[in-house]
Amino acid sequence: MLLWLLLLILGVSPKAFLLLKPPWSTHFQKDRVTLTCRDFHFPAQGDISWYYNGMSLNKESEEIRIEKTGYYKCKTRRSSLSEPVYVEFSTDWLILQAPYPVFEGDKEVALRCRGREEASITEKTFYKDELKISSTSPFILNPVPRDNGKYHCTAKKRDWIIPSKETSKPLTIQLQELFSPPVLTVSPSQPTEGSAVTLKCETWLSPQRSDIQLQFCFFREDKAVGSGWSSDPELKFPIMWSENSGSYWCQAETATHSVRKRSLRSQIRVQSEYL
Repeated sequence: MLLWLLLLILGVSPKAFLLLKPPWSTHFQKDRVTLTCRDFHFPAQGDISWYYNGMSLNKESEEIRIEKTGYYKCKTRRSSLSEPVYVEFSTDWLILQAPYPVFEGDKEVALRCRGREEASITEKTFYKDELKISSTSPFILNPVPRDNGKYHCTAKKRDWIIPSKETSKPLTIQLQELFSPPVLTVSPSQPTEGSAVTLKCETWLSPQRSDIQLQFCFFREDKAVGSGWSSDPELKFPIMWSENSGSYWCQAETATHSVRKRSLRSQIRVQSEYL
């Protein structure tokens, strides 16, 4: 069963998600910027609600144009609230731009230093936490860091009288969750001796990274069971006995091993058929 269907059965809706166009979280004022609300259906189905800094917006269309700095969210009739995206509209002369979205495990991300009068600037330099990291523009971060480091850039502004050095505001990369922590489900939930049992390692992979391949592994106590890592999120036991009782859990990871997450432990007690 797909996790989104399981969530609906449990009364929990998968999250909507936002598409930003152009795909940068920082813009100059008067830049044309749009947000699109999507859910696990393409396009989004049902009524669409928009929120700005926690307040409801009087907008219901799938795509809206935005012009104000702040946090934006959306939801559809079939989804819960999206994660917020912070979009800044700057009046500064120099800005640092990071793409949105950036996900856990992305191999690289390009940072762009942009001037209001791009043709009049030279010598762009990038910094992380006040330390110089590159003078190449755009600057490619590889791999994508998981910390909350602050980035900024500087550039020299050509001026026939007094050349000046401009500095951008600091920026933090908005890292998105690639897939949710897995949930281990057991069927039947109260197995009896001699019965078959199926374990499922359920997770929700972002639709924006649907091409990512995941693999799964199941554990009893701290020892792997079954055939080890596999692309199959299910593990079937043809027969379970009381000695197979114990604490079970699972892990999910990308095929490249860049992101790994584990479920909570589930206590499985195999009941005697004579009880």
